[in-house]
Amino acid sequence: MLVIRDVTKERQRAERMHLHERLAAVGQLVAGIAHDFNNIMSSIIVFTDILYMAESNISQKSRAHLDTIARQARHASDLVKQLLGFSHAAITEMQIIKLTPLLKEQVEMFERLLPENVQLKLVCQEDDYLVNGDPSQLLQALMNLYLNARDAMPDGGELSIEMTHCAEADLPQTDHRQHQAWLVIRVSDTGIGIQPDALPHLFEPFFTTKASGKGAGLGLVQVYNIVRQHEGCVSVESSVGKGTTFSVFLPMVNSAPAQEGGAETPASLRASGNSQSILVVEDNTIVRQAASDLLELMNYRVVAASNGREALTLLESSAKDVDLILSDLVMPEMGGIDLCTELRKKSVRAQIIIMSGYFSERDNLRLKSLAITNYIHKPLTAANLLKAIETALSSHGA
Repeated sequence: MLVIRDVTKERQRAERMHLHERLAAVGQLVAGIAHDFNNIMSSIIVFTDILYMAESNISQKSRAHLDTIARQARHASDLVKQLLGFSHAAITEMQIIKLTPLLKEQVEMFERLLPENVQLKLVCQEDDYLVNGDPSQLLQALMNLYLNARDAMPDGGELSIEMTHCAEADLPQTDHRQHQAWLVIRVSDTGIGIQPDALPHLFEPFFTTKASGKGAGLGLVQVYNIVRQHEGCVSVESSVGKGTTFSVFLPMVNSAPAQEGGAETPASLRASGNSQSILVVEDNTIVRQAASDLLELMNYRVVAASNGREALTLLESSAKDVDLILSDLVMPEMGGIDLCTELRKKSVRAQIIIMSGYFSERDNLRLKSLAITNYIHKPLTAANLLKAIETALSSHGA
């Protein structure tokens, strides 16, 4: 007697389970990297901002160099955030953004990853293209499409990226949304194309048209989920041997960003403190020093502690109450959440701001349960740190 049993599906399930476990491990690893890496970026950016504000005789060339240092540090931090998104560990931070400068800058960076036999073409009208979205997640979705287009042209070809306005009638019917204005980003290649029977399955988890070991089948799923989170939709057209076009449709907004990306330069910031007392709680020595130096420069009185336990000791021994506590989230001995818990028990009246390079959903829930609503995402900048402090103090009547 011969018994034959097809175990293909069982093996596929086992492989998917293994991949999920690997992604979870990657998520934990990247979250740890984000914390440490954004501390490094915070010190670079804040010290750069301090130089910009404190040294009035810096030459124009040196100022341009400082701008470049700060800009590259922010790019490095954005890369870490994109890794968080890939490992499903990122928290969506929606804001009104201008897509045109973001797209141009990303395409310029991506061009360096292309082989010489692939030509890159960008078509983008001079328009703000305002959307309400998370810039890092949107850029991650687009990067996945660029990489797929590049891989579809092993013998070379043309990769075209086009962003333009879109009529509501041109949207895929199944993904119709009631918005007044839309834009579409089309990523086209002249590569090998996709077989017709594979098209309906492209956005299914773990489905891939690449050879075994070349793709996990998660890139397009990530694209689909990110676009749907932004109330948009994705469509694909392909012809075998001629190429493929992915179209990302996003709803536009009319209002401009409340704060331009480069509107608040360090040079435009002025001393905003009135000798209020701020307790800075940060285990990273360099970040603690950078934040303290900046706040003292801006006319605040600063007391510093290296962890939550040391902060509590300082508060108990201090003759005067502090007006605001600026605390890191992850620290040895006592972290930010445990510190906040103790402060609530002691009925400390000072405003509390928590800063971190990565907030998990669990962190957010625990902080909300403690009525902590003031967050700063690292890397720190002079502008975001001072704005958060001014807002917190003004709401407290300090």
